[in-house]
Amino acid sequence: MKAGAASVCITPPIGVVLEGYASRKDVAHGVHDDLYVSSLWVEIDNRILVFSSLDVLGIPNTLDSVVRKKVSERFGISPENFMLAATHTHSGPALLGLQEGNHLNEVWLKLLPEYIVGSIEMAKRTAEDCFMTIGSARESEIGKNRRKVGGPIDSTLTATAFWKRDSKTCIAIVVNYGCHATVLDHTNLYISSDFISPLRETILGTKEFESSTVLFFNGAEGNVNIGYSAERSALGMPVKIQRNFEMAVKVGKVLALDALLALEKGARAEEEFPTFSFYRKIRVPVRKPRDVEKIKRDLASTADELERFFLSEELKVSESLPREIDLPLQLIKLPHLTIFALPVEPFSEVGLHLRKLVKNDSVMVVGMANGWCGYLPTERDFQEGGYETRLGKWSYLCENAVDKVFETYERMLE
Repeated sequence: MKAGAASVCITPPIGVVLEGYASRKDVAHGVHDDLYVSSLWVEIDNRILVFSSLDVLGIPNTLDSVVRKKVSERFGISPENFMLAATHTHSGPALLGLQEGNHLNEVWLKLLPEYIVGSIEMAKRTAEDCFMTIGSARESEIGKNRRKVGGPIDSTLTATAFWKRDSKTCIAIVVNYGCHATVLDHTNLYISSDFISPLRETILGTKEFESSTVLFFNGAEGNVNIGYSAERSALGMPVKIQRNFEMAVKVGKVLALDALLALEKGARAEEEFPTFSFYRKIRVPVRKPRDVEKIKRDLASTADELERFFLSEELKVSESLPREIDLPLQLIKLPHLTIFALPVEPFSEVGLHLRKLVKNDSVMVVGMANGWCGYLPTERDFQEGGYETRLGKWSYLCENAVDKVFETYERMLE
């Protein structure tokens, strides 16, 4: 086995539009911490696998296509062997179209594919003989179900490290945990990766990992944050939870220590276990919008601020949604590690179900990977309603999309 890793700074210029809160009213005033693309190059069983983690809200489907083509042409990497995922910071530049960017966003976005490919090139050049260690920890204090107090969360944090074979030097550490990177709220006007930066800094601040590259992959975070209402946050209303840089540091440090503890208790992965990867696109129907005139009448007749927000967003997308979309699903098997990568924001229940499909293995459930297609709630969540299930740019898949996802992954595993 060989591995190499590298990080490249992708921080946009001051003045870009930030994305993640409809209630945020101004452009970026400064940089609190730099944004990065971090890539990992792995050679195992005559197969090359590449993983890239990007400090943005999500991966636009067009960006994924452009990067995937460049990676194929430059390195000969097929789609099933390349995973590109977002950390999901809500304090990064607009690129998904949830907020309209400006000319600075456009200039930055044109350069972004080259930054990503460049980080992969650097990772490839540093690849050397290595071995893997894998561990996991339970973290139920950081992530909270934001729809139901005490509701289910996927509390597993999984960490994987790649070590130089003939030394105690760590090449890269991959951390996977599901929680919205929304510790910072709409009042923050500084570019930031949210809690991911202090997570990285804490890990890199330890002697054992000081020369490594840290990749963070967000998990089944669709209905998980640090414990506040998504509806109130969408309107920019105050919540009882502290949301500032001080709290982001606290969250990042806790998750970093969880990852270090997981690796301390973890074990070395034996290479003789099979390695494989699958990449399948499935056709998923989009929810049918209501009649436009009916939406307009409802909008004119309600005084409720939250309902007006939902109806306004529904109206914006009602005439532009396709009938169905392609949903790329990826399954990667490394020694003692199974990775599910989905281009959605999966709910906790989705992550928990996928874990049950795998026996005798560590599991990573990676959301916002290989594109972005909004939330993936369960059918029961649609019955209960709420922000994540209302039709808008952030939620449009059919109500039984989750069943199609499960069926596809079950066939892949078979």
